[in-house]
Amino acid sequence: MKSRYPYRCIIKYVPSRYMTPERWSLRNQKLVYDFKNGICSEYHMQRFLAICLWLIQDMAIDWAVCFAPCSSEERSSRRFGNLYGFLKENLPCDVHMDTMVYLGEKFPSYLWGKREIDNGEIGIEANHVFGKHVILIDDVISTGKTFNKVGQLLMKAGALSVEGLFFSRTVYPKNTLRRTFKPQIRSM
Repeated sequence: MKSRYPYRCIIKYVPSRYMTPERWSLRNQKLVYDFKNGICSEYHMQRFLAICLWLIQDMAIDWAVCFAPCSSEERSSRRFGNLYGFLKENLPCDVHMDTMVYLGEKFPSYLWGKREIDNGEIGIEANHVFGKHVILIDDVISTGKTFNKVGQLLMKAGALSVEGLFFSRTVYPKNTLRRTFKPQIRSM
């Protein structure tokens, strides 16, 4: 996973298609699905808050927090609404839910069997980010492509820097499972 911008994650997530037997991965899958449906526990909201406060430190006037767009405004509200309200109430900096919106409809790529389909343009409310360091909050980072694209758009809109804060980072079994040691047999 390569990202041009620094990011932090709350938990690790293994996609269900890999079906790893570890209990933590099954628990974390449920947490990710819940988060995507707008359910974020008090504990995880506190973690988001703590990381934001650590990044901002005592320079709140120079920072803004915004949320990555979902495929529709309704989905963005459902997914991030509770976390947005919590952070808006508890952070000393600007917190915006509507900094980025899709102009048009975004379709899931699995409908066409392709990995990447760019059929939606992202509009940015530049006055939210101009001259500020931006914390971009999203649900999952896998390859970093979307994060890089949105980060570039934020920088073009005048952001001084972009920091990603994700609920989870995708890890794959080859990175999480223990490898069994196989001694090499050498012939003499």
